[in-house]
Amino acid sequence: MGRNIVWGAAAAALSLAAAGGVGTEPARADPIPIGIDCDRACLQDMVDQTLAAMVAHDAHRLPLAPDIRYTEDGQQLALNDGFWGTATGQGVYKHYFLDPRTEQAAFFGVMKENGANNVIIAMRIKLEGRKISEIETVFSRTGLGTAGPNGAATLEAMGKPDPVWLNDNPDHASREDIIRTSNKYFTALENDDGKGDYSFFADDCWRFENGMQTTSGPHPAPPRAPPPAAAPPAGGAAPAPRPGPSPMSLSCKGGFQTGTLQVVTRIRDRRFPVVDEEKGVAFAFGFFDHNAQQHDFVLADGSHMHGGLQAPFTWEIAEAFRIDQGKIKVVEAVINNVPYGMKAGWDGH
Repeated sequence: MGRNIVWGAAAAALSLAAAGGVGTEPARADPIPIGIDCDRACLQDMVDQTLAAMVAHDAHRLPLAPDIRYTEDGQQLALNDGFWGTATGQGVYKHYFLDPRTEQAAFFGVMKENGANNVIIAMRIKLEGRKISEIETVFSRTGLGTAGPNGAATLEAMGKPDPVWLNDNPDHASREDIIRTSNKYFTALENDDGKGDYSFFADDCWRFENGMQTTSGPHPAPPRAPPPAAAPPAGGAAPAPRPGPSPMSLSCKGGFQTGTLQVVTRIRDRRFPVVDEEKGVAFAFGFFDHNAQQHDFVLADGSHMHGGLQAPFTWEIAEAFRIDQGKIKVVEAVINNVPYGMKAGWDGH
């Protein structure tokens, strides 16, 4: 039986502090592990200082390396340009990913832009000698990119990340194993036909994208009024409803198993710069390409999905994966629409 998909919903299912001393380095917390110059508390303070400097429109209050480099949505900008000029406040929701081994930190959170407009930010910073040498950001804005109207508000209502993110690494997985398991998500999603090996998912895995839960799980979006019924065709018979569940009503694994996610034709330039070994989390960047060339998809149950995308586009994605007992337990992402085939400008990508 044919299936007519509302591609906006399918797309959603896919993805889907105060500053420290101004101009001074933060106080060193003790003890510092041997060979590590900035521990977890130091890294989190550096993130907070960076966010506060954005709101103050003054990057130079930070301890900056001479060769500091900043990108915003994949574009290299001068400090104090872009969001540095429009940021007006910090939100409540803050999610930190801390990697003392590489002296990097990543962050998901809500910020205010030009007053009351809330945006979701993904950010990575890198330190060299307790100076910030790299700042990389991706933004999800309502009305721009793929942000829904309530994503930032949903995160603000939550107030903080789900507790599952905050537990210590339960099985002491190695850095390499955390990355390897997380990368299986990207590999399985690329051209996914619903028939792959999804054993890397926990059975109850759930996912947040741009502040919206896009699977089943503990934080469903408020119910919305159903769309008006379609007018009956000329013969008088009402159109048959689309059969089968939406991936948004299924777990991560269940959504992959439907085969409805195969509109993602390529996942490239994958990077895992930050691994929070204490929490068992990998923080990744990548690009999801949609070439819009196919309009009839065979799903895992043999039925067909008709419709499709009308033009190529790419998602720039910052995505975090919580690993528990060797499986992906929770996924959180910030996604922005960018030109098809765009590059990130980092590490050769």
